[in-house]
Formats: sequence, structure tokens, C-alpha cells
Amino acid sequence: MSGYPTGSRSRRWRLDINDLQGSAEWQIVGRQGDGARLAGFLIGEDEVERMPVGERDRLLAQVYEELFGRRILASRRCGHCDEPYDLDFVLADVVAAVAATPQPPEVHRVRDDGRAELASGHVLSAPTHADENAVADLTLEDAEAELLERCIDRSSAHGPLDPETAAAVLEWLSPVVDLDLLGTCPECGVAETTRFSLEHYLVRALAQERTQLLREVHLLAATYGWSRGAVLELARRDRRHLAALVEAERNAWRLGSRT
Repeated sequence: MSGYPTGSRSRRWRLDINDLQGSAEWQIVGRQGDGARLAGFLIGEDEVERMPVGERDRLLAQVYEELFGRRILASRRCGHCDEPYDLDFVLADVVAAVAATPQPPEVHRVRDDGRAELASGHVLSAPTHADENAVADLTLEDAEAELLERCIDRSSAHGPLDPETAAAVLEWLSPVVDLDLLGTCPECGVAETTRFSLEHYLVRALAQERTQLLREVHLLAATYGWSRGAVLELARRDRRHLAALVEAERNAWRLGSRT
């Protein structure tokens, strides 16, 4: 698995997505929070809770690349001429561009522990998945205020901090791959923006594999007499390999029976 350039604000994860059990894939059905749930299956729920949201997105980018390849192909319909067209890009390029967001001028330095020290004396830490969950049900204004309260070290400075400055620093500390991508309709030439959320796109891609997962579970259960739970305990790699062997033997039997 290839890594992503992330600078000094994040770590690099090394995963073997093929060890993902079917029981984890079974729970990915396209619900909100499925991306974090998937990350929890791979590195542990407690680790995900402490993980900055930007790191979680980079981990999910590695998962997507391992499962579906380096390129993203997204289809949309032109808002001007109504003709369909595709957006085609390399995921790692987008992740690198997000990670390379310029440092806000208010940031004096980044401490060894990853927190940002501002020229004003305030110290901010990157928002984590736990912080994100804590503000999920609040209004936008209340969520921003609560997120700042959770991420600021009140012992560092007691004066007020401009909310826009705080938001810019928090976004820079832990940037997520949720952005507008520019595309041009090949039919009419109109440039449009398309919202791309890596977490949403990955979860949707996994949810679309559910029919294949059901087929593999049925195939192995019927062949070996295993329960659904036993099949889902298999690693993704082993389940797919066994299903392919069963399919190959069945196809060979069909061909032989016709001769």
C-alpha cells in the first residue's frame, strides 16, 4: 500500500485491508458514521476516537486505494445542458493537495505534540473523531463554539480568540477530504463544481458491494454447511478466494456435464 504525503501534522498508517473480516463489511450499509466504523474495525475503536479527523480521512484514502485502486471515477449530470459526464482523478493527488494547505499566518509554530501555538499565545489541538461526534447534533454556530472549547488549551492564554482564526487553524491542523472539485462539461464547456467527500464515496462503494458479499456468503454456506456468522468471520481475502474456487469447480462441472 502506498503512503500519502502528510507533512509533520500526521502519521502514516500501514494496513492490510485484505485482513478485514466480512463481519465488518456486513455492517457498512451507507449510514452516517460508517467511515469511522470501518476505521475502527481496522485499527481499533479507541484509536479512532482519539484520531484527528484529517488522519482518519488519510487512513480511509489508503483503504479506498487498496480496495478500488488509485483513481476516482465520479459521474454527474451537467447543470447547464443536462448531459452526463465523468470526473476522473487520482485520489492521492487530492489528498496531497488538501494536506498542503498553507499554514495560517497566525500559527507561530507547531509543537512536538502536534498542537499549534499561535502568535497570540493560544494553543490549539487538532479536532478528533470524538470531538466531531460531540458537536454533531448542534447548530453550526454552537458546534463551532463547542469545537473550539474542546480544542483550545485554556491554560495557554485567557484572552478571546477570533472565531474565524480558530476555524482556519483547526481546519489546517486536521484537513478532511471534503471539498469542491472543478470539472468542465465536454458537451457545452461550462465549468462546474462537484462536492467530493472521501468518506461518503468510500462508504457508498463498499455498500454497493453488498450483493457480491451476500452471494459469497450464500455460496460458501451452501457448499460447506457453514453458518452466516462463520463465513463472515473469514478475512476478505480468504472469503473471496474460497468463493472463486467454488465458482470455478461449479463451472467446470457444468462444462463437463454437457459433454
